Amino acid sequence: MNKIFNLFGYILVFSAYLFFQPNIIAQRPEAYDHSNPIFLHGVASGDPTQSQVIIWTRVSLHLPPKMLKGTWEVASDVAFKNIVRSGEFTTSNDRDYTVKVDVDKLSPDTWYYYRFKFRDTYSQIGRTRTMPKGKSENIRVGVLSCQDYQNGYYNVLEDITRRNNVDIIFFLGDYIYEYGPHKRMERPHEPKHEILTLNDYRVRYSQYRLDAQLSEIHRQFPFICVWDDHETADNSYSEGAHNHDPKKEGDYKERMAAARQVYFEWLPVRENAEARNIYRSFNWGDLAKFYFLDTRLDGRVEQVHKLFPDVKSKPLGDTTRSLLGADQWKWLEKELKSSEGKWNFFAQQIMMAPLLYNLFEKYKVLNPDQWDGYPGERERLRRLWVKYTTPNPVVLTGDIHTAWANELPLPGYSPADESKTMGVEFVGSSVTSENAVNLPGVRAEL
Repeated sequence: MNKIFNLFGYILVFSAYLFFQPNIIAQRPEAYDHSNPIFLHGVASGDPTQSQVIIWTRVSLHLPPKMLKGTWEVASDVAFKNIVRSGEFTTSNDRDYTVKVDVDKLSPDTWYYYRFKFRDTYSQIGRTRTMPKGKSENIRVGVLSCQDYQNGYYNVLEDITRRNNVDIIFFLGDYIYEYGPHKRMERPHEPKHEILTLNDYRVRYSQYRLDAQLSEIHRQFPFICVWDDHETADNSYSEGAHNHDPKKEGDYKERMAAARQVYFEWLPVRENAEARNIYRSFNWGDLAKFYFLDTRLDGRVEQVHKLFPDVKSKPLGDTTRSLLGADQWKWLEKELKSSEGKWNFFAQQIMMAPLLYNLFEKYKVLNPDQWDGYPGERERLRRLWVKYTTPNPVVLTGDIHTAWANELPLPGYSPADESKTMGVEFVGSSVTSENAVNLPGVRAEL
């Protein structure tokens, strides 16, 4: 457990450094006309590298043409006296009039300001940054997941924004929820039914992105996002989902394709040639390497559905059952081989540490949707870490709506023997989504 406390100490040092940095929150330009909200959904940025960053917005018109054009600017100052990059954008109904620009030729480890213009109206000013190159001594990250709009308000996002002492936000999935109305809810979803179609998903993302607290944190910090299951359907995998009935809800592949498309439209995520996967890596100078994994849609086979299966049961012993998929494993091994980070962070969706209970001297898996349901994949990851002597592996996790600090045990583990751990894991609590410990009769979905 000392590894965990040492890491906490390291983070606290970073925090103290960043807390006393100048407050450079971007201010809204006077030209922004709230009575003519062309940029109704605000601005956002994401996927920064040492020289690039994605900037995002959406153009909202009552009767838009099929295609429209506007301009964008990136400056080193909030007054835009020193514009370092600029250009034109085009968007259309094919991408729901969202705008995504991959700005390049930027300087490393630098805060920038950006804005868009359509006709005579400017967007809000957003703030973003690039990652450092070479020697780096500090970073502070906000880790978020699970923000069911119907379950409450995004006060934690406002708190992070006001503190203004983080460099970047990691969002580890369940950015939206696919559900229709809850029996108990603070504010209802739009559309009011469970979302299934391309237009359904677009309306749902629009509703989430209109939330003022979510819009503001996007405006102030770059995000790196990965999806979990609710961006598609609860407990999804590559060929289906627990919350998808083909007889009533149609073809799952069509639903997943719509969900993927809208995810890339509405979030500041860099798209690869096929816009098919989200696993990717980032280097924070020589301090840390971040690996963002997809444990949900790319290679996962169907979960074991037996209630509380024994850890020694035949399905869990099948080492051919995939969680990440062959292509992602090939990518991950290449990335681990080339890593030079002092810390290696694996940002992903589902709890990696064992979550078991002992029933008559037999250990049972509480949730086969987690890595416990794919123990062969967890062992494969351990072997890769050993093969490439991966220093300081830390897993960052969402999904389970509760906060945990875990050691990742090896056979023979005891708290007194740190040599019997493969790494540590931090599981963040949810933004709003209900946790697993709740009042009788209140639904909790993990």
